[in-house]
Amino acid sequence: DPFDIQYVEIGNEDFLGLGLFTYGYRWPAFYTALAQRFPQITFIATTTEFIDSPPVVDDHHYRDPLFYIDNFR
Repeated sequence: DPFDIQYVEIGNEDFLGLGLFTYGYRWPAFYTALAQRFPQITFIATTTEFIDSPPVVDDHHYRDPLFYIDNFR
C-alpha cells in the first residue's frame, strides 16, 4: 500500500553554493509537474527569495551561532 503522504518539501539546502540562485527556476518546474500529478499533496518551499506565493514555506536560516545570540529577542 502507498504511504499517506500529505506534505512534500521541494528544495533544501538552498543557501549552500548556488542553490538559492537556481531555486527560482527549480521550484516552478518541480512544483508544476508534481502538483499536477499529485494534487492531494501540499508542496512546501524552503524560501520565498526568488519565487512567488508558494502554498507553504519552511524557511531555512543558515547562520553561525553568534548571529542567533546577537539577535535573540
